[in-house]
Amino acid sequence: CLFFSAAEFLSAGGIQAYFDYSVFAKNGKSPFIETYFTIAGNSVKYVNTGNGIYQGKVEVVLVLKQGESIKFADKYTLLSPGTSDSINGKDFIDQQRIPLEAGDYVLEFTLKDLNSSDTTVSHSEKISVDFPEDKISISDISFSESYSATVNQSVFSKNGYDMVPFPSDFFPENMNKLIFYSEVYNSNKALAEGEAFLVNYFVENADNSQLAGSLRKFVKATAKDVIVVFNEFPINHLKSGNYNLVVEARD
Repeated sequence: CLFFSAAEFLSAGGIQAYFDYSVFAKNGKSPFIETYFTIAGNSVKYVNTGNGIYQGKVEVVLVLKQGESIKFADKYTLLSPGTSDSINGKDFIDQQRIPLEAGDYVLEFTLKDLNSSDTTVSHSEKISVDFPEDKISISDISFSESYSATVNQSVFSKNGYDMVPFPSDFFPENMNKLIFYSEVYNSNKALAEGEAFLVNYFVENADNSQLAGSLRKFVKATAKDVIVVFNEFPINHLKSGNYNLVVEARD
């Protein structure tokens, strides 16, 4: 097993879910947070919706606060894929994009199985949004389970691809790729417009910061508002342990 990020595994009663988030900036200027949930399909109760099809329903209450001030709040329902098996349901995924101003926030959410009377899980954590417009900066790194060319735009679409989020810091043995996405902002503020520099990305051992095998790549970039970092590493030969995925800009 491999551990990479700071995603949260949540469990209470029957419901089990993975949660993670990433902070980006649209066009390098307008910050937003992406939230990712994966609900374990076999951890919620399924009910017959008719014609022998069973479905799970999870209510999400999501709040962002600054002090006592609520900056964002939403309540919505996630529906599982329909299935003829009321016990072994498929996992289901949710992603939201929420515009935010720069600052520090507390993110709170509650997940409730609407088909069960006593299955609720809650979580709270601090987040920071800070992309100075006059300095180079790098977004968070998001992981993907898979991706495909965009046909119809959706919340999963980025730069011509639909990316299925992978909100977990645990990579089991059957996952042989680490797919990741990040963005470098305002390199043209630190360098002259069009000036060349390197964007490096690599996997290192979390215990000693040593490079993990040959898992290192770089691209030669030219300074501009936004530079996309979207790539993958093979991890099938990586030993079980704790690792960091690093993205850096270097002149």
